[in-house]
Parts: sequence; structure tokens; C-alpha cells
Amino acid sequence: MSDVDLKPTLAPPPIDDPGPVLMVGEVVAGIYEVRGLLGAGGMGEVYEAHDRVLNRNVALKVVHPSIDGEYLLREGRALAAIHHPGIVAVHTMGTHRGVSFLVLERVRGLSVDRLLEERRARGERFGVSEALELLVAVADALTVVHRAGLAHRDVKPANVMLAPGGRVVLMDFGLVLPYSDRDGHSDIAGSLLYMAPEALSGANRRLRSSQSRS
Repeated sequence: MSDVDLKPTLAPPPIDDPGPVLMVGEVVAGIYEVRGLLGAGGMGEVYEAHDRVLNRNVALKVVHPSIDGEYLLREGRALAAIHHPGIVAVHTMGTHRGVSFLVLERVRGLSVDRLLEERRARGERFGVSEALELLVAVADALTVVHRAGLAHRDVKPANVMLAPGGRVVLMDFGLVLPYSDRDGHSDIAGSLLYMAPEALSGANRRLRSSQSRS
């Protein structure tokens, strides 16, 4: 059971080319100066920003104005409940010009999907020991997530970052869901190519419902 107060909500449809939420040079909440775009998706964007107070770089995650800020609140609360080197750290959150933002640790490195692309381009493969080391690190991070009573729901190569010093970091908790809320939670969430069959079919929900009646 999780102590985190998270409310599951239906995932909104992606937005077609909504334009940038923030501009380079813009100062968010009077503290975070936007330096550049790190990534973008249908729900929002992630920027590199400089914290003028603590003199450090951070990742600034924002949702598009039409997206409910509850998504970032849910992600922020989940990350705040977990302390582990394999989980990206959250610093704070707030609103800027009516848009919700989340301030995260700036993790530098290479995502596993980018590494896979580079290996394919060179005709190289992962060795067995290398693959096992990576999988064990991800499993260790997920163990901590599960002990907090949460399900990540979007584990995929793009959401695993290989940072300096051999650190493996699980990213993007935008679809996180408390275990206690899974029963009766009917939306299907995740990335299709990496979802378990039962997540698509709802088999887990039917099984839990059957067990609860027996």
C-alpha cells in the first residue's frame, strides 16, 4: 500500500504540434533560466534549465497548457516518495504562466534506445554479461518503486538512461499508478511495443476481480 496520494486519470490524446511551451532564455518562477529543449512528446516537453539560486543545471518538465497538471503532480509525488540512485530525483514543482512544471535532476548520459541505435549502426550487439548487468540495475530500481506501492507502467529503452559512473537511471514516471488503484482502473497506458499482453487485454484486472470474489 502506498502512502502517496495519487489519483489515476485517463490519459489524454496526444496534441499535434502544439508549439514550444517555453522559450530559450525565459526564466521560470524567477529562478530557472531555460537553456534548451531536451525532448518533447504529445503531453509536454523537457528543457534544460539553470537554477540561478543554487547555480546548477536542472531538467524542467512542463505539460502543454491543455493538459491537466495532475499528470505532473502525480509524477512529482511518486518521485518524492522514492530515494534511490536508479531513480531520477525531483526538486520541486509549481506553475508558470498557468502551466504546471516539475524540476528534476539533470541526468546526463545516453538512453538505452539511443545506444541500441548506435550499436545497430555499427553492427554490434550487447554481450550477455552486459545485458544482464543492465537488466539487474533496472530491476533493482523497479524493486524500490514497487516497494513504494507504485507501478511505473512505461518501462522501455527510451526511459532508461545510462549515466556516468555506471549509473542506470529509470526515467519518466508520467504514467505511474499506485497498486491500490489498479483494481477498477480501466484505462490502458504504456508504450505498445513494450506492454505486457495482460496490460493490453485486462487479464490482470479480470483475475484480481475473480480472486476477490472467491
